[in-house]
Amino acid sequence: MALDWEKRVALADAFFMAIGEDNRIATRHISLFLSLWHLGGRQPSSATIPIRRPELMALAKISGLATYHQTIRDLDDFGYIRYEPTCNPYKITVVTLEGAGPGP
Repeated sequence: MALDWEKRVALADAFFMAIGEDNRIATRHISLFLSLWHLGGRQPSSATIPIRRPELMALAKISGLATYHQTIRDLDDFGYIRYEPTCNPYKITVVTLEGAGPGP
């Protein structure tokens, strides 16, 4: 399922509305989510975003590997993304943006 522009903007809006009330979110989470949102714009044919860690870390301005892994896992645990990692270097890791985070 592709995300059109209106849905992508609504997703970003839902994310920003949700993080206003979420004290667990730091600037690194916002940076990574927006980097994923940006990369998602390059994938108009699908709601899932194939990611490459070095590209995503550079775009999000995250230099530490541990910080990157903690941040992406946090976003998944908090409900803002669905992260499907692979340990196989020949398979692609994918992320789906969820936007609104945890329910009430």
